Amino acid sequence: MLRFRTTLFLFVAVCIVGLVIFLVERDRHQHAKRHVQKENVFPFKAEDVTSLQILRSSNVFECVKQGGDWFIQSPVKSRGDIGVIEGLLSKLELLRPLELITEEQRKIRGVDLVDYGLAPARVEIIVRDGTQERRLLIGEDAPLGDWVYTKLARFPEVISLPKSLSELIPDNIGDLRDKRVFPRGPGKTTRIDIYRPAQGFVRLVRKDARWALTQPISCQANAASVQALLTRLYSARVSHFLWDAPIATESSAPDNGAPAEGDVALATLVDSYGLAQDEAAVRIEVWSEDGLTSQMLTIGKDAVAHPGEVYATRRDVPSIYAVSTNVLDALSVSVDDLQSRRVVGLAPDQVDQISILRGEQRLVMERSPDRAWSILQPVEWKADRRAVDSLLEALDQWRVQAFVEPADTNAVATALETPWCVITLGKLKLQAEAEIATADASADAEPVSRFDDHDRVVLGAPAQGIDHVFVESSEAAGFAVIDSRLIRTLPDNPADPLNYRNREVLAIVAEDIHRISLIRNGQTQTVSRVETEEWLSTTPSNSVDLAAINDVLLSVSDLRAVRIEAMTPDSLVPFGLDRSTTQLTLGLRGDQGIQKSLLFGFRSRTDGVFTTVQGLDVVFALSHDVTATLTRDLLRSAPPGAAVVDPE
Repeated sequence: MLRFRTTLFLFVAVCIVGLVIFLVERDRHQHAKRHVQKENVFPFKAEDVTSLQILRSSNVFECVKQGGDWFIQSPVKSRGDIGVIEGLLSKLELLRPLELITEEQRKIRGVDLVDYGLAPARVEIIVRDGTQERRLLIGEDAPLGDWVYTKLARFPEVISLPKSLSELIPDNIGDLRDKRVFPRGPGKTTRIDIYRPAQGFVRLVRKDARWALTQPISCQANAASVQALLTRLYSARVSHFLWDAPIATESSAPDNGAPAEGDVALATLVDSYGLAQDEAAVRIEVWSEDGLTSQMLTIGKDAVAHPGEVYATRRDVPSIYAVSTNVLDALSVSVDDLQSRRVVGLAPDQVDQISILRGEQRLVMERSPDRAWSILQPVEWKADRRAVDSLLEALDQWRVQAFVEPADTNAVATALETPWCVITLGKLKLQAEAEIATADASADAEPVSRFDDHDRVVLGAPAQGIDHVFVESSEAAGFAVIDSRLIRTLPDNPADPLNYRNREVLAIVAEDIHRISLIRNGQTQTVSRVETEEWLSTTPSNSVDLAAINDVLLSVSDLRAVRIEAMTPDSLVPFGLDRSTTQLTLGLRGDQGIQKSLLFGFRSRTDGVFTTVQGLDVVFALSHDVTATLTRDLLRSAPPGAAVVDPE
C-alpha cells in the first residue's frame, strides 16, 4: 500500500512538472510568435530614426540624420537624398510577415540558419532611434513562393517577408545620395556670381524682393530671366558620380607634411577634367540669406563617352561628377537678357508722386494717404484719378526693344540733351525715416524729400518716319530704344495739367434743385418744383416731361467731362461760348439768386461739345450723349385742364 502511494505521488509530480514545462514553452513560443506576427515586423517609427546602416558583404552604407537632413558617412561623405532614405525607412516600418518558422520547426526539418542564408546574412539593416538599436537580417530567397527569409537579430524565429524587400535595398551608395547640384532652395538665394572667361563677370543681388544687376552694369534685373536662371540651377541634377575623396583617417596625411592622398588625387583630376580655376568653362557662386555661406559650382570639359554632359565639382564637396549641359546653357545667359526690359520699375500702385517736365513746363502731382491724387504745380487742383491711373498704367506697359551699344552712347546722349519730356516717379518714404532725416537736418539745410525718386525716364523726341525713340531710364540703366508708338499712349502734352484735372464739373443733389430752365433755338422752357415736390410747367400750353427732368437731375448729380479743354482762356469765341444759343440753368434752394448755368458751344473734336459753367474759368467737353440728355425738351403739349404754376 505504501509503495502504491509513493508511485502515485511520483506520477502526479511528473505530470505537474511536465504540465509546467509545457505551459512555459507554449508561453515562450506564443510570446515570440506575437512579437513577429504583430502588424509590423520592425518595431520602430520612421520619423524617429537617427541612423541607418546597410551591411552588404564588404560594403557598409551608413547614413545619419542631423537637423532634419540626412548625411552619408560611409563609404563617402555626402548629403543624402532625404526622400529616398525616408521612403526606404517608411517601407521597412510597414513590413508584414508572411510566415513564421520557429526554432523547433527548423529542428524538425533538419535545417539551420545557414540553410536560410542567415548565418552569415546576405544583407543586414541596422536602424537606431535614440539609444535603441534594431537589426534585420536578410537571407536567401525562398525556393518556392514569392518571399525572402529574414530574421530579427534578437529572436530565433525565421520570418518570411515579401520578395520585394530585396528590391528596396540599394546596390550602390549613389542611390542614397542627394543628386541636387544646389541643395538649398531658390527662395533663400540672395546673390549670384557668374565667372565666365568668354563673356565676363556677372553679379546679381536680391534686395527687398527685387533682383538687380551690379556687375558689369548697375541696373534692375529682368525678373523673368533671373527666375528662369534660378529654376534651371536648382532643378539641375547629377547624372552620375565619377570620383569621391576617400574618408579621412588618422593615417591619411603623411608624416612629412605632404598633402593627403585624396587631395593629391583631387588636384590631378581637377586638371584632367578641366576644373581648374583658370581653365574652367564657367564658375558660379550662389549665396544664401545669411550672407556668410556660399556654394560654388565649377564646370569643366565635356564628359567623355557621355554626350550632352559636362564635368563639374562643388567647392564645398570633394567630389567630381557629370551634369547635363543644360546647366552650362543656363549660365550662358547674356547681360542684355538679364537686364530689366521695363522702362519704369515702380508698379502703378507704388507711385505716390509724379513729376513731368516738358520744355519749361513742369507738372507735379501727389497722392494723399486716402489714395486721392492732387495737382500741385503749376496750379493746385483736384486730379482725376482715372486720368492719372491711365498715365501710370501706360508707363507700366513700356518695354525696352533694345539696349544701345557702348560705341553709340555719345550720339544718343547728344540726341537726349533736349528731350521731349522727362518723367520722374517717386515712392513715399517710410514716415519714421522722413522724420529722423528732418530732425537731423540743420536749419540751413535743404528740406528733406518725402519721396524716393526710384524711376526717372528721359524721352527723346519722336522723329517722322522712324519707328523707335531713344530713352534713358534709371530702371534700364543707360540708353535704350523703345517703340515710338508707345509715345502715343501719353497725352499730346503730358505736362499739361488739363489732362489730369478732376473731370467732375457738377455734383448737385437732386433735392436741391427747384427750377430748371432750358434756352434752345431762341425758345425758353421752364419747369419748377412746388411744395408737393411735383414738377409743373410755367406755361399753360405745355405739360412737363418727367422722364426728361429726371434724366437732367441724374446727369448733374455727377457730371463728368470728356476732357478739360482750357483754363482761363483769353476768349470764349473759339469755343462758340461767347454768345451761346443753348443754355441750361438750374435754380437751387438756399440763398436767393444762387443758380448754375451750363453754356453749350461748338463741337469739340468728334466726340463732344464745348461747354462751360457760367462764371467759372474752365472750358470742358461733354460727350454728345450727355449733351443730348441735358438739352432735350422739358415740356410737351399739355392736355386740356392742365395745372399751371407761377414761375415766380
